[in-house]
Amino acid sequence: MGCTMNAKKKVCKDIQIMQCPSNAAPMIKFKTDIADNSLSDNLLKARSASLVESDFLFTPKKTTDTDLNFIKQSLSKIFLFSILTEEQRETVVSSMKYCTLNAFKVLFQQGNLDPEFFILISGKLEVLINGKHKNILLPMESFGEMSLLHIRRAPVTVRALESSSLWTLKRQNFRSIIEKINSDDYFYFLKILELVPVFNILSPGQKELLVNSINVTSYLPNEEIISEEGNEYDLFIVKEGRVECKHNDESISILKQDEYFGGQIIVDNTIYAVTVTAIEATICYAFHSSELVNILGIYFLQLVYKNFLCLAINEINYFKNLTLEQKRKIIWNSKFEQFENNAKAFPVQTIKKDKIIIIIKGEIKQKDGKTVYKANDVIGYEELLRGEVIGLDYDFYADGDAIAAEIASDKLCKIVGCGLSRKGSQEKLELLHLKDVFIFKNLSQAQAKILLQILKTKNYADGEEIYSPGDPGDSLYIIKSGEVHLIKNGQITRKIAKNSYFGEKALFLSNNHILTAKAHGQTSCWILQLSDYQNLDLKLQKKLFKRFQLKDTSVSRYDFFYIEEVIREQFSHVFLVVHKRRQTLYTIKCVSNEVMKLYQLEDEIEREKEISLEIDHAFIKKLITTYKDIKRVYFLSEFLSNISLSDVMKELNDMPLPSIKFYIACTVLFLEYMHKRDIVYRRLNPKNISIDEEGYPKFINLSSAKKIKGRTYTMIETLPHYLAPEIILGKGYGLSVDYWSLGVMIYELLYKTMPFGDNETDIYRLYKIILQGNLRFPQISDNKGEVKDLIIQLLNKNPAVRLGGSFKDIKNHPWFIEINWKQLLNKDIIAPYLPDFSEVATKVEEALENRYSLEQAIIAAENSEID
Repeated sequence: MGCTMNAKKKVCKDIQIMQCPSNAAPMIKFKTDIADNSLSDNLLKARSASLVESDFLFTPKKTTDTDLNFIKQSLSKIFLFSILTEEQRETVVSSMKYCTLNAFKVLFQQGNLDPEFFILISGKLEVLINGKHKNILLPMESFGEMSLLHIRRAPVTVRALESSSLWTLKRQNFRSIIEKINSDDYFYFLKILELVPVFNILSPGQKELLVNSINVTSYLPNEEIISEEGNEYDLFIVKEGRVECKHNDESISILKQDEYFGGQIIVDNTIYAVTVTAIEATICYAFHSSELVNILGIYFLQLVYKNFLCLAINEINYFKNLTLEQKRKIIWNSKFEQFENNAKAFPVQTIKKDKIIIIIKGEIKQKDGKTVYKANDVIGYEELLRGEVIGLDYDFYADGDAIAAEIASDKLCKIVGCGLSRKGSQEKLELLHLKDVFIFKNLSQAQAKILLQILKTKNYADGEEIYSPGDPGDSLYIIKSGEVHLIKNGQITRKIAKNSYFGEKALFLSNNHILTAKAHGQTSCWILQLSDYQNLDLKLQKKLFKRFQLKDTSVSRYDFFYIEEVIREQFSHVFLVVHKRRQTLYTIKCVSNEVMKLYQLEDEIEREKEISLEIDHAFIKKLITTYKDIKRVYFLSEFLSNISLSDVMKELNDMPLPSIKFYIACTVLFLEYMHKRDIVYRRLNPKNISIDEEGYPKFINLSSAKKIKGRTYTMIETLPHYLAPEIILGKGYGLSVDYWSLGVMIYELLYKTMPFGDNETDIYRLYKIILQGNLRFPQISDNKGEVKDLIIQLLNKNPAVRLGGSFKDIKNHPWFIEINWKQLLNKDIIAPYLPDFSEVATKVEEALENRYSLEQAIIAAENSEID
């Protein structure tokens, strides 16, 4: 991280230490190159001032048993090591290095990047802050624990008062050890889950959650594992040893490593009729059905039903010869219904061409008691193949408990190839098609219907001209099917495919066309004429215009005048700018190439760019385009105020409960969108939620967002109170860390305090409090809408149970009972707070008059960091 290492000393560059009062933390400022090929005088001075030498020497030393005991005894006092497994502790201890430090030499300097973790063996060390004595360190004392968790600048200087020896551990080595062990365990547990057929139909995300809830159990020889009286767990997989299964004292089978037993209660909720006993010392992986309910929520019942259907499909002649993929699709596209004894299952005249019904458990009878259908019978499949529409002639009832699966006929035909076309009204299909187009994606259903009524459809033959140079530009074209080529001087300049559009400038500039548009193959287009657009409701016009702006990547970074710097982040500057001609507002974020190299941010910046360009949601700040030159990387985004949810909390002071629910519900929709795309946000807190002109939240700062399949191990920089325990521990984590942050945010908005360590300023102590997880509520708090239950669920230390199964479970929670999720997503609900943009209009006028360039503003901002 900006450091060079040789055999005797470590030199860290590019850090300037700003002297502070003795009671304040040091101010560390980073710098960027100002000129193209040379450094400014200020930067050279800053670099010279920032060079710091560390004088400790690594000395080869064979670790003895005495050394190992000394290290273990020292580490036993440190919370971070106390929560490691024995295997992890042993591996960490063996990776520590021996070093020496001569008297009056510096171990590390305040402001240095990424100091290591040290244990003092002999000698005496002095701790200084801003050059003043703070403390003395003696043998067996350790320091630098926080450096093991994440890259940081040293808050103190440490130097030797006499010749000293130390054990040292690098952050990279520590994190690699923890990641390697946990990663191996994770993939091993995933493999274990594949051994159990009942889990085969789970999605990868659901299996990921189950990994966190595997219990390890041990049994002595002849110890009973399963009995008919009841058991602690319901499903077991043998890790080591052997077990014997008996029924009525008669041996049924002997099971060994990687074989499983139990699980009947998961499949059909029946009680065990066997006993299982350990033949020898045995270790098992175990699950309890109640844990599966907590983890999978409503999907647990679906798991049971889908396993029934899986068994049925393998027995039904119609389906048993299908491919495994076809069978899985039938299972995942089926809906299930359970019927109690004598309940009406299928009313008379149930139409069998719209759907087929598979009886997967129990029997179905007529009113007179005659059994008509039993398990594995299929209702309506033959009629489907013949194209007949036949209704049931009688009401049918469940004979005992019964379960049926239903699948829509068109879906089944798509899977097995029986040739039926998709159902649905033409208008519904057209609306779905329309909302696939970028500029119409965020329209409400009502707005989309209005637009659909005025759009005209026109078909073009292959090679037919749609318009040519000189034709009046008075229409927007949206491609429904086919392809259009834009041509200039006989050369194709752009190929436009389905769901894309062209000619949009006609709606705003009224210019004649300068290109030829020609159909490539049979092509169908929607056409929105200028006169029809101008007759639309002004709110809808404004919404469409903004969507056009967000798609316009033709703007250059030289097209803007600077208005003001709105945010100065740790590694970047964010400016408010105005387009010189259109007078349209944007924000642009700049990151210098030098800062990227110094802090090794290249991958993070590229990841932020890829994710930001991919996503498109009403509650996420839209990235329009990016630029890059030899100095910096630039992100051009839609204009947002610099008012955050944190500012709204301060302004409203005592935020009403409906307002809190509004912002939290929007956050749920945001996370649902991100997680469907396997993107973890990792920076959820009120400071990263901007408020747009309609008063709705816009989630910003995607620099920590990451697409993950399974787990990631990166320690991230965010508000420490919002960090989930598994991030701190470095044991690997997934999407569930965002649910933890959601729980923290609900708690903070409701009670105006943090759930863990509200007044704690020492980050290490704060992390310890978070890991302990002792959640308490203020005495005055109530549990209306079971909100405490929701917070407890989200702040569960087991990541697997936080969501409760699915976003559907969260959205159906009693606390959200008043929320109309569809209206909220369409922004049809009046927001509780509207930002005041009157000052922005004045600033725009001043910027257009002053004509201050963005480049000048960036250079001034960078120079201000090192002056």
